[in-house]
Amino acid sequence: KNLRKMGFDPSAFCGIVTSGDIAWEGMKARVQEPFASLGEKCVILGNGDDDEEYTVSMGCQISSTEEADFILARGNFVVHDSAGVHKCDKSDASEEMVQGVLEAACSRGLPMLVT
Repeated sequence: KNLRKMGFDPSAFCGIVTSGDIAWEGMKARVQEPFASLGEKCVILGNGDDDEEYTVSMGCQISSTEEADFILARGNFVVHDSAGVHKCDKSDASEEMVQGVLEAACSRGLPMLVT
């Protein structure tokens, strides 16, 4: 479905594997590192479309930065935490919000999974 949105004809491809697919499979299985030790609670830097579905379906829950085990980076359009979905735009307030999440995560030594 995303290929069409990006202007690609899906029939031109035999198959596609994305970093999001690999991360989802790894987190769902929790067999190999780095997935096995990431924990289950995360804050999402997301695409704003299917972040909650993606996260919950791989066995994780959305939490606050203070309680998170890791940051899940899927995009730069929203910050999704236990307080809700916060849209990011080009304003200083959005930049400060993202900066705050990243600084809090860094101070706690949280890993970031970029998909």
